[in-house]
Amino acid sequence: MGRPFSKILKADEILADAKVHREKLLKQSRQRSQTGKSVRPPEINTLLKKGGNKWSFGNEKALEDFVWDNLINLLELTPLKRQYKVNGEICDILALDKDQQLVVIELKNITDRGVVQQLTRYYNNLIMVKPIDLEIDYSKPIRLMAIMPSFHKHNFVDKEHSKLSLEFLSFEILEQPDSLDLSLTHIDREKTVYTKINYDKNDVFDLSCYLPDPPNSLLKIIANCSPEQQQYILKLRKQILCFHEKIQEIYAPGVIKYGRGKDNICVEIRQDNLFYLYLPIPDRQVMGSKYPLGKMQIFTNDFQQINLIGYILKGKRSIDKVYHYKDFEKFIQVIDSIESLNQLENLINIALQNWLERL
Repeated sequence: MGRPFSKILKADEILADAKVHREKLLKQSRQRSQTGKSVRPPEINTLLKKGGNKWSFGNEKALEDFVWDNLINLLELTPLKRQYKVNGEICDILALDKDQQLVVIELKNITDRGVVQQLTRYYNNLIMVKPIDLEIDYSKPIRLMAIMPSFHKHNFVDKEHSKLSLEFLSFEILEQPDSLDLSLTHIDREKTVYTKINYDKNDVFDLSCYLPDPPNSLLKIIANCSPEQQQYILKLRKQILCFHEKIQEIYAPGVIKYGRGKDNICVEIRQDNLFYLYLPIPDRQVMGSKYPLGKMQIFTNDFQQINLIGYILKGKRSIDKVYHYKDFEKFIQVIDSIESLNQLENLINIALQNWLERL
């Protein structure tokens, strides 16, 4: 006869322990010393993710689930197959339009420069194998549809030179007074449809609830600031860490860096002149579209309005060229926010957006 257990763990206790462990991992993954190792962030498995005032789907599966369940309302399409494997590659969604034309949908929860090539491979596999031929009329052109939050300039170049029927649709989640809506815009047709997102509080992962405490290195850097300035700098820290769950706070004596790894940094807070941002160099456009990034020293008296912006060459400490805030206004993206952003906050958002493109 086996030994009796002194305590039997109930299912809710096991789940509670798992939740505590997950929260600990989440906080550990957001912060490390400059010489320490990174902790891989656990996957977000909720329907929605909230960072500051910005909403997004928790992961790509959550996006796919929502689009699949709302294909008729959003796109006037009939669901056919999802996660369908053809010739070794998996199509997110196969659907039929009102003319029984096959529509292949590729979904991305972040911008992906290779989405046109991916859809092209799916097209090639489908016309080679011709699966589900009793339901699909392969004599008609196949529609290829990419759905992402936004599209990179390279996507439009690839689309322009492709011979296939490609459609780009961008989406965003809009916070209304009493609901959340998905806004889906067909870029070519300039048509937008809206669908309500039904959710409860357990469906939301709020990044602001899982932020680690400010490191001592940061508190020492801002020690000579006024109490109001200290609170504002901590607010900016929250803005940065809430932008994306993979942004880390990397601390060392006299400096705090925000980004991922050694080479993908977007913001630095240093002892001498608090903020350094990695921004597009506004007068160094390459090949008509891309602006290389440079390290910029931010000069401000109140941590809100910008006096000057100094470009520092890689490997140097002195300023090579001086810019003004207006030189960077062309990079500002319109962001839905209850509060209007000041100049420093706008520059930080530019740095964050460029960081995300390099992720």
